[in-house]
Amino acid sequence: MNSFSIYFAFIQLLLIYIRNTQMLERTRKFEIQHTLLRFGRDYSVRDINGNSNYKIVYKWLHSLGKTLKIEENHKVLYEIKHVVGRLYAEWQIYQNETLISQLKHEPSIFDVIYKVKSVNGNYRIQGNFLLHNFNIRKRRVKVAKIHKNHVHSSDTYGIDINSKEDPAFIIALCIIIDVIRHHYSDM
Repeated sequence: MNSFSIYFAFIQLLLIYIRNTQMLERTRKFEIQHTLLRFGRDYSVRDINGNSNYKIVYKWLHSLGKTLKIEENHKVLYEIKHVVGRLYAEWQIYQNETLISQLKHEPSIFDVIYKVKSVNGNYRIQGNFLLHNFNIRKRRVKVAKIHKNHVHSSDTYGIDINSKEDPAFIIALCIIIDVIRHHYSDM
């Protein structure tokens, strides 16, 4: 390797680092907490100032599989549906009854990986169920980070979302990860 190649590789790594740290500087921070119900899960979402932004409601006996709605001011923004009968986890996100996104599990040995095809772009979610940490990337750039808040006794997650992303959509992805995690922990 000559010195030019090393210099070029260093510049590339520096640019990736700058791009990822810029994402963290322009973020909106939320806290997601779920309440365990007898027939499903409801969630509350608050920003860092404690304002209630979104409500996630579990719809039981609605259809085969799990269905959740993300609401803002009593208006449904997204509906999340579990696709049953698949070997690996598959979820669909609807907006105004139109399919806008599909999340599929990608088999991996070390990490948990999900690919998301969406009208908003393609995403990759990678993380670890045991550590409760996940990164969401779009075009290889981190656009959100999901992390377990160990201060609370119940399941509470912090989520940092790039200000250019739709927070309700990213929160929908976070909710799917939590539902999948609880599905496997109940087995």
